[in-house]
Amino acid sequence: MRLEPPERTREYRNHHLDSTRWDQFVPRDDDIFVSTAYKAGTTWTQRILAALILGPGPLRARLSEISPWIDARFVGPVQPILDRLEAQRHRRFMKSHLAADGLRFFPQAKYIVVGRDTRDVFMSLFNHYSSYTDRMYKLFNDLDRPGPEFPRCPSTPGELWPQWVSEGWFEWERDGWPYWSHHHHLSTWWEVRALRNILFVHFGDLKADPGSEMRRIAQFCDIDIREDDHPPVGRTLRIGGSHANGD
Repeated sequence: MRLEPPERTREYRNHHLDSTRWDQFVPRDDDIFVSTAYKAGTTWTQRILAALILGPGPLRARLSEISPWIDARFVGPVQPILDRLEAQRHRRFMKSHLAADGLRFFPQAKYIVVGRDTRDVFMSLFNHYSSYTDRMYKLFNDLDRPGPEFPRCPSTPGELWPQWVSEGWFEWERDGWPYWSHHHHLSTWWEVRALRNILFVHFGDLKADPGSEMRRIAQFCDIDIREDDHPPVGRTLRIGGSHANGD
């Protein structure tokens, strides 16, 4: 366990990721970042923050616009995304799938790292992967793609599992093919878990006691919950069912 802040020592660039998209990001002192490898409750946690910061009602825009995934290379140029973030006047909360050795770290910001059982992550990932359309494969494998082509999904989980659990896409990873490593991601953040601006949340805890977890997240982010604004807290967490597939 380290007490020093993590350093960005690696560049993550492939069919999905581009960690260099954070280079031009201008932080604010109260920014909140949600970091998961994938399929571990990313969107669910973002929706919790949306309810805490913006209120429990319907969102005025898509969650992906309010809380963008900045390191996603396939969504188009990053500058329009950064411009929209700069124009936001509410407290900002953003998503990243980068390990701690690939994400810029801001000591004044808050980081929420969400974990999940490896087996559940894999099954959720397979369901996600197997539903990609031809259009998505074209986005992932465009002419500007760094590195090898993103392959088509195997037909069964049993075909994907051996490679996913024992082969990395990046040379410093040992699993996660053809995406990136669930285990490396968590281990890099776990090393710096003693830092006061990092909070670990587990998908299982969110399912078991959503109200308590929402309060824990609010306390970590220095957000006061008015119970009359969130009646009941547990139901507020489940707006839209965004936790159903684990992302």
